[in-house]
Amino acid sequence: MSGRSLAARAAAVFPGGKVTRWPLQGLGYGPAYLTKGAGCRVWGHDGEGGPTRSYIDYMSGFGASVLGYCHPAVDEAAAAQAKHGMTLTGPTAVSVDLAERLVSLRPGAEWVILGKNGSDVTTAAARAARAATGRNKLLRAMDNPVKGVAEIAPSAAAALQGWAYHGATSGWLGSKPGVLTAESTAHEIGYRYNDLESVRAALDAADGDCAAIFVGGCSYPYSGPTELPTADFARGIRQMADDHGALLVLDEIRTNFRVGSGIGPGHWAELVDEVAPEAAAGLSAGSKAEAGGGGLATAFAPDMHCLCKALANGHPLAALVGNAAARDGAGVITASGTYWLSAPPMAAALATLDILEADDHAAIRHMQAMGSRLAQGLRAQAAARGIEVTVSGPAALPFMTFAVDDPRPNERAVGRAWCAAAADGGVWLHPDHNWYLTAAHTPADVDETLAATELAFDAVIPLVDRDL
Repeated sequence: MSGRSLAARAAAVFPGGKVTRWPLQGLGYGPAYLTKGAGCRVWGHDGEGGPTRSYIDYMSGFGASVLGYCHPAVDEAAAAQAKHGMTLTGPTAVSVDLAERLVSLRPGAEWVILGKNGSDVTTAAARAARAATGRNKLLRAMDNPVKGVAEIAPSAAAALQGWAYHGATSGWLGSKPGVLTAESTAHEIGYRYNDLESVRAALDAADGDCAAIFVGGCSYPYSGPTELPTADFARGIRQMADDHGALLVLDEIRTNFRVGSGIGPGHWAELVDEVAPEAAAGLSAGSKAEAGGGGLATAFAPDMHCLCKALANGHPLAALVGNAAARDGAGVITASGTYWLSAPPMAAALATLDILEADDHAAIRHMQAMGSRLAQGLRAQAAARGIEVTVSGPAALPFMTFAVDDPRPNERAVGRAWCAAAADGGVWLHPDHNWYLTAAHTPADVDETLAATELAFDAVIPLVDRDL
């Protein structure tokens, strides 16, 4: 086996040569296989015998790393718990400790279901909503729909991005290969993010059978610019759910513990103040900047709140946090998995929360500041070359698109070339998926990044000029 490349060995044993669906594999740049991570950097190689090199990583384990890879306090907490057993036959005290901590993060929260992946808790939320209401239909945003918002068929949006992503189970995947499309989407109705009229039309189409409205902390269509929620939308969608007897589910798998006042100049703190002034009065500036309980959850006031990714700084854990309206439904559904009882990730989550909440959420505000530094630098570099770009999204979850690029997923030739050139300079970015800052990114890291992206902009000037 030693004479075969790692890539060849993987191709023989994994379908498509991929361990899992990994949007960075197949892009043609950066490492195909990683050897380690530390702070905001990863080390990897091409799997074909090439050298190992380091990269400043802005994908951060697709959001799982929020404090940085191998954070000592987090990993030590997990290791200490692991000495008592990894996955036991029943729950441990740390599961109760964590559930109480999560419930304490925002007003109205009463209960928690713990899982492993974002898909676990979004699927549990859908089941709990149906069990609580006795209804069938779910409303979910459609990214840039090209037909009527009340159409159930996912093909209505297939020309562009399609449904908003809420997980990888069949109920969320629409027309993906291997999914029974008619069955998985028969009770799903689309609406446009930040468009209350489309929400109203979708509720009318549900005809009294809407169990829940799913809404993301932001709208981040694959390959498209991120759209931030408005105060009117946050307030209105909550009221519409109440008026129609439906539950509101806030999916913060990506945004939890990253999104807040760093969305823009005071955007989120002002949004919280405007939408929920009484609740906001009891929050510090740092709490308003914190999406796990202070910011987005206060503005949307969801009945169920889906958390994952950053929750345990890379240790596998997800949580569904709910209020009284969804409690009975959550209590009767089947939502379990063999490894959902594993205690070390729960200990890691408690340590992560300790750090994120310390000094009025200083770690969160730091990553937002680093994201703003990066975004401002990218805009300045593009403007200096006369290249039109859009840098969108919350400060800690930025994304950049080129105006000349094809808007369809995986067709952004200029963006891909730019990311490849940045990778040559030791910076790992994605042309179609939003990026993630961590508390481990420093001003020096961002400045090193901008030195590489400046050369990347120079490299794509011929492509931009060709497409104009």
